[in-house]
Amino acid sequence: QVSLLSSASAGFAEGLQCVVAFALSDEAKLGDLDGTFLGRSWMDLQRRTGIGPADLWGSDGAGVRTPRTAKLFPVVLDLKASSLGFLWSEYETACQQASTARIDLWRRRWVQAWREARRLTLDEVLMHADVAAELEW
Repeated sequence: QVSLLSSASAGFAEGLQCVVAFALSDEAKLGDLDGTFLGRSWMDLQRRTGIGPADLWGSDGAGVRTPRTAKLFPVVLDLKASSLGFLWSEYETACQQASTARIDLWRRRWVQAWREARRLTLDEVLMHADVAAELEW
């Protein structure tokens, strides 16, 4: 979880956060066009979730499409179990159970809320991170 700097110009109120989730294997490919998210290909993510390239990178097709530039992470105020902030953790749990029904339930519960939420790329999270708040713990 990353606390975001409150900033009127960026539109961040105090207390906003993002939960950033990646698999260890994703790190090596963060800047690659064929990168992975949670250890799975973009095609697998699209097939399982219904989330498409326009959801992740916009519909204009401009810019590089990498894991670093995908708008994956919803900005949330409330972080508690089973909240929008933890949707990718719940997705990973559903995938590990290898149950199509669990993934379908996840999709029905989270995809529309995710699409409607303000979302940040990894680069944006890093740019707006409140480093002082992160070091307080």
